[in-house]
Amino acid sequence: MPATEIPGVGLFQADKLVHIVVYFLLTFLYHRSMKKSGIKLSFEITILLAASIISYGFLIEVAQESLTADRQFDLWDVVANSIGTLLFIIAKQWL
Repeated sequence: MPATEIPGVGLFQADKLVHIVVYFLLTFLYHRSMKKSGIKLSFEITILLAASIISYGFLIEVAQESLTADRQFDLWDVVANSIGTLLFIIAKQWL
């Protein structure tokens, strides 16, 4: 869906909340998959996991800009994706 069709809610657009939730869940699933595979999730591996997911979100935005005619790069999507990933990394201490 083009971003222009998503309604904004004040200063914070609703689609950014969706990005945060989706990347939180993506990180959770990736983390759980690694844990079930028997990978020891050290601090370094957790940082690598977060960096790879944040990089993935960035590359998706770059691909939108360069490979489609009606989508563009949105830095705020990258920020929201990163927040979702980092929130899981912080929350996993209690999960």
